[in-house]
Amino acid sequence: MSKRVELARTHKLGNEIIEGITQHHGTSLIKFFYNKALKSGKDDVEEGNFRYPGPKPQTRETGIVMLADVVEAAVRALERPTASRIRGRVKELINDIFADGQLEECELTLKDLHQIARSFNNILTSIYHSRIEYTDKPQEKRKKNMTTLQIWIDNRQKPMVATQALRRKTEQILNALGCDRHEISIVIMNDEEIQALNRSFRKIDAPTNVLSFPMQEGEFSGMTPGLLGDVVISAQTAAREAEQAGITLDQRMSQLLVHGILHLVGFDHEAGDEAARQMETKSLELLKQIEPDNPDLPVF
Repeated sequence: MSKRVELARTHKLGNEIIEGITQHHGTSLIKFFYNKALKSGKDDVEEGNFRYPGPKPQTRETGIVMLADVVEAAVRALERPTASRIRGRVKELINDIFADGQLEECELTLKDLHQIARSFNNILTSIYHSRIEYTDKPQEKRKKNMTTLQIWIDNRQKPMVATQALRRKTEQILNALGCDRHEISIVIMNDEEIQALNRSFRKIDAPTNVLSFPMQEGEFSGMTPGLLGDVVISAQTAAREAEQAGITLDQRMSQLLVHGILHLVGFDHEAGDEAARQMETKSLELLKQIEPDNPDLPVF
């Protein structure tokens, strides 16, 4: 660190920047070397020997630099940085830094941290939002030929849900909405996985049928105007609901897909009676297009 400070002074960067250099690591733990030392089996491994010397961030700006430094590096290393994975990682890291006491001297409030997390999510998703890798050749070929509409599907429940039907319906919905030059990710998972997302982002410790993570909202939405976001559906919950309603799983998936995509493009049934009516009308319109053999299929 002393060499960096000396270099900063040589280039006359100013006291604020020099203080940022000395403080942005705080007294945080260098986990890689600490864990490596623990695995060595030595008895005299002390955590304090594997922490930066400090001081902790003394200003709000330096605290934000600390958060940005840690979060960006971690998100860059994610294997599949979808919007939902990025959000989860950002929240986890900010919570860890806060719990470690690194921000206790820089006057960042919990409200500040929530706003910082939202900004990080938007910026990092715009930069690192992943392209889903396909394993079957027909899908891979189609992805390469796609020049305008980008549909990325991570189907973790293939025995239950047909990927090709999901792709066809998604394409029909987006074309009907005029989103033929946009990008969307569809993730099909189980109850346990969607419960973890529900717990992280909605503070509800239970599975749900569909979650939407829109990228057309917020301060940084203009950075990637074609990126709609992610729709996440639990196939297990959808199957139970289909059985209760006396419809097929495929029909229930159509309902949830329409509902999730409409949330990505700005519809919100919880924003008042008029908004709910508008969303219901549009949902019925789209369902008739993707389920032509089931004209009486109700909305979500």
